[in-house]
Amino acid sequence: MRIKLKLAIDTNVICALLNGETAGEAVAEVLEQYQRQGSLVICGQVYGELLVMYPGNMLLSFLNQAGIVIDFAMSARAWSVAAAAWRDYLTKRKKEATRYICSHCGEANIFACQKCGKVLPPPKAFLADFVVGAHALCHADKLFTLDKRGRFYRNYFPGLDVLSLP
Repeated sequence: MRIKLKLAIDTNVICALLNGETAGEAVAEVLEQYQRQGSLVICGQVYGELLVMYPGNMLLSFLNQAGIVIDFAMSARAWSVAAAAWRDYLTKRKKEATRYICSHCGEANIFACQKCGKVLPPPKAFLADFVVGAHALCHADKLFTLDKRGRFYRNYFPGLDVLSLP
């Protein structure tokens, strides 16, 4: 008996397809491969993010044609995992309030305004990013993302199997 895999999909993967980005062809191949092995799912958070960019009927039609199911339910465990990971991020962010951490090599960098010299704060991650990771960890077998080799998700969700394009 073959075990069916559930692949959770990040917002940026769907956007690559719908926007005709260069990664779209490789994304389509990955999704077809995983659909043959099991099922494709997005969490309610990803659906909400996509609705901002694509009209409801167009998005639903695409998801249905692609065989992607929307999972609106998240367990209490998943919410707890999301909150714990976000807390960890906020704690690290507070300690490194003026440093940008390179997602490629981990080097801490400081950036200042070219005009006035004021140190610029690093970009913020939002709870939404952690909800996507926690949903995938607790309700799927793997997360497919286009985020820089999945480093964000690997850092904050160590048990999560992350699939990304090379």
